[in-house]
Amino acid sequence: MELRRPAGTFAQTLLDVAYIGTRTTGLVSNVNINQSIPGAGAQNPRRPFFAINANIVNLTYRTNYASAKYHSLQARFEKRLNKGFTASLAYTYSKYMANGTNIKGGGNGAPRDSRCTACEWGPLPEDRNHIAASTITGNSPSAKAASSSRPAP
Repeated sequence: MELRRPAGTFAQTLLDVAYIGTRTTGLVSNVNINQSIPGAGAQNPRRPFFAINANIVNLTYRTNYASAKYHSLQARFEKRLNKGFTASLAYTYSKYMANGTNIKGGGNGAPRDSRCTACEWGPLPEDRNHIAASTITGNSPSAKAASSSRPAP
């Protein structure tokens, strides 16, 4: 969704505001299906596959349980200046979260609690909440001279 309007009564200004959002499901990630159940005592006897084979520690199951979502509010203010120059200021407030690989910078391992993948929602390392950028653009004198010296078609 985007809203683009001249800002106020000034014909040389523009305000651009947009919401950007995505939701991704079915992302591939790992789950340790032999993770020990919380409790007292030695860890290995609390593992689900301990009775079948006591030497099995971790069993990694690759599945598509993971999801991700991105939400952002983006705003841009642009002002046309004298002599062909334009100044622009842009700002983005965003959140990028997932419950799969690389949550909170944790690499590509299994979730901390494989029985509750919904408990794993967290920001990804690529999450940047605040981004601001400013630009000034314009025509160089040599570009203006070259365009004005060309004959009309």
